[in-house]
Amino acid sequence: MTHPTFAVSRGRLDALTDGLFAIAMTILVLELHAPDLPAGAGLPAFQEALARQWPSVVGYVASFGLLGLFWYLHHWLTYSLRRIDAPFFAANLVFLLLAASFPFTLTLMLRLRSVGEGGLTLLPYFICLGGLMLSLAAMSLLAIHRDLLAPHAPVAELRRRGILWLLTGLYLIGLALFRRALAPLMPHVWVPFVPLFLWRWWRRRQAMTSAAA
Repeated sequence: MTHPTFAVSRGRLDALTDGLFAIAMTILVLELHAPDLPAGAGLPAFQEALARQWPSVVGYVASFGLLGLFWYLHHWLTYSLRRIDAPFFAANLVFLLLAASFPFTLTLMLRLRSVGEGGLTLLPYFICLGGLMLSLAAMSLLAIHRDLLAPHAPVAELRRRGILWLLTGLYLIGLALFRRALAPLMPHVWVPFVPLFLWRWWRRRQAMTSAAA
């Protein structure tokens, strides 16, 4: 009697991802604290203490948005799968490991900033972001080359995004590891992404024009 080969279902993988992202996104709020002021300090003192927390507020909002984006990209990717094998699952575990550590990297970034270690502030944050991008790239390329995709999968788009995620991940990790040499370029880290966004906007306009014709 033959038994079917065991495989992790897409539903179980998505459930694990949903649970982990829900916890990680909730933990982020722990970086926000109500001001601890003595009785009778008054509203100006409260406002000043609250204003000093702006790095935590910005870090919380940005990190929450980034984790939401990575959750969306992960589900966009897994929607195209028909099966999951061991190498893909291993890459997914690395992705979840980095997503779970995201609240810690935010805490580390804020602590480094508070003690004046400006040169190291973005190091853990960028490495974690780059690692998330690289693990997404690994999953997309593994799905293509290991025949894991369903018939409806947009193979060309998956390949294009996989290469983009790979290059973005290497770019972010390079910025973190070689921050001193690249410090003059830090205010312009967004520049390489401008042509990409313009190209995608042009493609959408072309598609809309073709559909309307």
